[in-house]
Amino acid sequence: MKLFFTSLLCLIFFNLPSFSQNLPDILIPPVGTDTLENGDILFPNAYVGYEYNESLVINIPDIFSVDLSGETLEIPFVSGEINSVSLPDGMTFSCESIGSSDCLYGANSSGSIIIHGTPSETGYFELELSLQLSLSIASLGLPTTVEFSVPYDGSSVLLNLVVGNDPSIINDVIPNFFINILPEDENPNLSHQDKENLNFELYPNPVSSDLFINLDNFYTNKPDFTSHILIYDMFGREILRTNYLNNNLINIDTKNFTNGIYKIFINNNKNIICKSFIVTHQ
Repeated sequence: MKLFFTSLLCLIFFNLPSFSQNLPDILIPPVGTDTLENGDILFPNAYVGYEYNESLVINIPDIFSVDLSGETLEIPFVSGEINSVSLPDGMTFSCESIGSSDCLYGANSSGSIIIHGTPSETGYFELELSLQLSLSIASLGLPTTVEFSVPYDGSSVLLNLVVGNDPSIINDVIPNFFINILPEDENPNLSHQDKENLNFELYPNPVSSDLFINLDNFYTNKPDFTSHILIYDMFGREILRTNYLNNNLINIDTKNFTNGIYKIFINNNKNIICKSFIVTHQ
C-alpha cells in the first residue's frame, strides 16, 4: 500500500510541468509583459529615476485538478505565502489580496504581488519569488499536508522521495520573471517634468461602489486638459475606455465590476501613469 501511494505521488509531481501550461490562469503578468521562447516572463520595462508600479495577479483555486492517465485527481490547496522577491536597488514589493491577508493566500483567493519603486541602476534582473506552499494529500488516503518552499531546497524527505532528489521538477513549475531597467533618457512615456506632478489619487481602495480619481497632482497650470482613461481586469481584458475634459475629480461606478484586481491607466497626451485597485462586493 505504501508503495502504491508513493508511486501515485510520483506520477502527480512528475506531471507538474504539464500543469504549468495552465499557469496563465493562476499567475497573470501585467499588461505589456512578454513571454520569451524559453517560457521566461519579461515584465514591462522600467526606467532609472522614474516610479515603477506593476502587478503580478494571483488567482488561487481551492482544488488543483491533475490528469493521471485519463483519471482526474483533485488535490486541495491549503495555503501559499510570498516570503520575498529579489529586486534591484530602489525597488520593493507589496501584496494585495481578496479573501486573505498580506502575502498569505488561502484556497479560492485572489490578489497580486506589486513591484514598485524607483530603480537606480540599469540592467537585466531576475525577480526571483520565494514561496511557501501547503497542499493536502488526503485524497491519496494520507491524512496530512505537504509543506514545502519554492525554490525547493531539498529539505522535505517526502518530496525528495517523490521527485527522486531532483528539485527542478518542482522549481520548473514556476516560471522565471525578469525586468529590464533602461536609462532615463530612453523612457518613451514620461517627460522630465517634476515627478511630483505625475501622480493621481484613487479612493476608496478597495472599492465596492464609486471609485474617485483625484487628478490635482497630475495637471498643473493647464486651463484645458483631457484625461484618457483605460481600465483592465486581472485577465488583461479592457473593461472601460473613456475621456474626461477639464475634470480634476472623476467618479467611476464599479457596481457592475466583478470582484477582483484592476489596472487603471490615465494618459494626458504627454504622460501615462498606471495604478491598481481592488473591487470587492459584499
